Amino acid sequence: MLDLGIRSLSFRGHYTSEGILTLEQLFRGSDSSWSIFFLSDTPFFVGALLVLALLAAMALLLGWQTKVAAWTSWVMLVSLHR
Repeated sequence: MLDLGIRSLSFRGHYTSEGILTLEQLFRGSDSSWSIFFLSDTPFFVGALLVLALLAAMALLLGWQTKVAAWTSWVMLVSLHR
C-alpha cells in the first residue's frame, strides 16, 4: 500500500499520455508485454486502477474475499511493473 501511495503522487507523469511516453510511443519499441494500464492512458482510468489496486490490497490485509483479492492484487502488481 505504501508503494501505491508513492506511485499515486506522480501517476500523471508515468502512467498517462501527459507524461514521458504516450501509449503509441511505448508500443513502437515494445515486445509482447501486457498490462491493464495499456487499455487507456487517461488520468481518470489510471487513477481508478490505482484505487482498485489499493482496495484489493486492503481486502487482503483484512482477510475479506481473499481469493478474489489475491488474484486482483497480483494482476494489478504485474500490470504496474510492466
